[in-house]
This record gives sequence, structure tokens and C-alpha cells, in this order.
Amino acid sequence: MHHSSILFLHVFSGKSRLKTSKKMEQNGSPRPLPSSETEPDKPVAGSWRSIEGLVRCSAKYTPLTPVSFLHRAAKVFADRTAAVYEPPSGSTVRLTWRETRQRCLQLASALRCQIRISPGDIVASLALNGPAMYELHFAVPMAGAILSTLNPRLNSATLSILLGHSETKVLFVDYQLLETAQEAIELLANTGAVPPLPVLISDSDTSLTILNSVKYGYESLLATGDINFQAIYPTDEWDPISVNYTSGTTSRPKGVVYNHRGGSPPPPQVLFKMEELGFEVTHIYGLTETYGAGTYCLWKPEWDSLPPNERSRIKARQGVQHLGLEAVDVRDPFTMDSLPADGIFFFFTLID
Repeated sequence: MHHSSILFLHVFSGKSRLKTSKKMEQNGSPRPLPSSETEPDKPVAGSWRSIEGLVRCSAKYTPLTPVSFLHRAAKVFADRTAAVYEPPSGSTVRLTWRETRQRCLQLASALRCQIRISPGDIVASLALNGPAMYELHFAVPMAGAILSTLNPRLNSATLSILLGHSETKVLFVDYQLLETAQEAIELLANTGAVPPLPVLISDSDTSLTILNSVKYGYESLLATGDINFQAIYPTDEWDPISVNYTSGTTSRPKGVVYNHRGGSPPPPQVLFKMEELGFEVTHIYGLTETYGAGTYCLWKPEWDSLPPNERSRIKARQGVQHLGLEAVDVRDPFTMDSLPADGIFFFFTLID
């Protein structure tokens, strides 16, 4: 259960007034509000259960999901570098957070519209670390599916067992691992099970023979996707987001299911190593840290050289939500249209 702080404040012409609203539209927000058909029935009038604050709605509760982190990063750090990849051959690949989000939305769209993936289907990957593996971690849950990242060191016999056990629908496979993947798919097909559809993750030096051996290629499939695709969010944060398998050293590998909510904070050793790499780690725990005001000015280094007055003006424009809040929007109180973040007119709601 999430706690929330909700404030509707309308400011213009030097005057302010507190306003309330029972229902708001979410045009332009990272995720749409549930329709009236999906909202729970209101309690009987006159009952204490009819108190408006007790009714669960998207303004007061939203399922947690790591997908929200990508939307936030693309909004706040749009032109900052998100990933750098140096392939075995060819030029270095650099992606910004805006580009990463766009590509993930396209891939999610392609999975839904081209491959016909349904919510709850398993999408597996047999790949090395690279942009494709990185993007799959967001795109697959954006399509409502469940990701299973397979160990590239496993042999074809073990892989066939995992593909069959998970009932994988699509397998993204690195061209360097294609032979092993094809052997695993053949072994699975020989058991009478429906094998997964392979999608090839290729590189600039991938031969035409390999490229022509599969129907879909990663980049060509991604290119068919809609950049304006509406990501599918979990109806419950306990919905599965991934299935991982143990190494199977004692017997057959065992599957471990993770949900969108995630688990406990990482061990201290992990935090220390991250700080050594230059990361500033913030762990939010409990209610006190998230119940109060949830927006702040996220300072950018390039602002340090600005004149004092300009720096003060920027600091006064609070509006970036912290990681404990799902979304913040600026709206006209009469039309409910989203407004530009110019600091002149604001009407906002905090959604936790």
C-alpha cells in the first residue's frame, strides 16, 4: 500500500487558492489513469467506507515498476548519455536517455503488433552485454511480457529445458550464440513442444548466411515499432517482471520469479562499490521519507557558472519528483491540459 500526498494549487495574477478535484485526466502523463470501468465500485452512501480518501484510485495509488525510472530519466536527463557500447567491429554506439526510451517503446510496440506477444508471455534473451540486452530489460515489461535472460555459457541441452519449462514465445539471440540456440530449439521441437521464435541480434560483421537464417533481426524488428506506443503497466506491482534460472549444479535448473515491485536494498558491499564508481546512492525506506512534499530542483552542473540571480531563479522552480513518486504534472485547473514547465502558472498533483 502506498501513501500519497495530493495538492492542487492554482496560482496566477499574484493570487492563489486551494482547489480539489475528484477525477483528473492524465493526458501527456507517463501512464494513463484507469478507466471508469476498471475503477472499484464506490461504497454505499452514508457508510464510513464512503469517505473519499479511502477509495483507491490512481491519484493515490499506483503499482511500482522499474519502467517508471526510464520515463523519468528520459524526461530529466533527456540528452545525457545512457549507454556507450564498443562493438567488436565498427564505430562506438552512444545512446541518450531520450533515444533509449524511444527505442524501448518501439521494440515494445513491435513485440505487441508484429510478434503478437500477449501480457504474461515469456520473452527470453541469449545474448552478451550490449544495447539490445539493455533495451530488452525495459521493452519487454513495456509490452506486458516477462523477461528471461538466459546464461550464454549454458549448453544447448540445458537451454532447451529452460525454453520448454518457461514456455518461451520469443528468443532474442546474439549472432555469436545462434548455433547453440538453434540446437536448443531443435531439441525442444523434437519433444513436441512449440519452439520459440528466434530474433537475431546482429553486428556489422555478421555474415549474410547468418542474417538470412532467421526471419527477424533485432534492428529491423525494432524499426517497425511505433514511437508513440503506450507502454503497458502492471495492474498489480506483484505481477511478474522476470524469470531467472539457477545454474542447475545439483539437478535441473530452478526458476526464480521477480515482480515489478522488486526486493530489499542491496548489500552494503554493493553500495560501497557503486560509490567507488562515482554513483550517489539514495535508498528510500519507510513512510516519513515519502509522505511530505515530493518535488525538488534537480541541479545540473552546467548551471554552476550562471549568475547568482539566474541560479536562484532556477532553484525556485521546484518540479522534479523524487524516486518515491510516480509522476508530477502541471495542469490548467479548468481544462486539465498539461502546461509548459515555465514557472509562470502551475497546478500540480503528486502521485505516490
